[in-house]
Amino acid sequence: MPHNALYSKEEIEKQVDVLARRIAKDVGQSPTILVGLLNGSVVFLSDLMRRLYLYGVAPEVDFMVVSSYKDGHSSNGTIDIIQDIRSSIEGKTVIVIDDIADTGLTLLEVKKALAKRNPAKLLTCVLLDKPSRRKFDVKPDYTAFTIDNVFVVGYGLDSASRFRYLPYIAVLSE
Repeated sequence: MPHNALYSKEEIEKQVDVLARRIAKDVGQSPTILVGLLNGSVVFLSDLMRRLYLYGVAPEVDFMVVSSYKDGHSSNGTIDIIQDIRSSIEGKTVIVIDDIADTGLTLLEVKKALAKRNPAKLLTCVLLDKPSRRKFDVKPDYTAFTIDNVFVVGYGLDSASRFRYLPYIAVLSE
């Protein structure tokens, strides 16, 4: 079970607002699309897009489902696109939204796949960054929180499909 919150609901709301202001300033009025990586990004993306709207950005939204786990337990060093976006991103500012940047594999490979489609700008935004586990040279453009090498749940992050619904982020205790 999760123990005390690492980040409270209020701390998350504050950081999402900070990110939304920064992103709105950076993208201005350019056509923008948020590409959420399912399932973990859905809560973060939902809150972020509503905050962006308050700062004058009305982004399109699309989703991808990707997997780097062939047998459910270990990565093979590449990702499979299970579900691709349906939107055209050519000439648009694209912001890939993910729950956590861990090894960097997912962000790196998704960026490679989307870059081939000629977006005007391709950015990444993560709720959590765990740089101590990075194996690939990728750094998110926007990060809400940087964390140590701990397993966290809540606010969209899960453990065996549990705890996504928590309104805060907690370290999963053994």
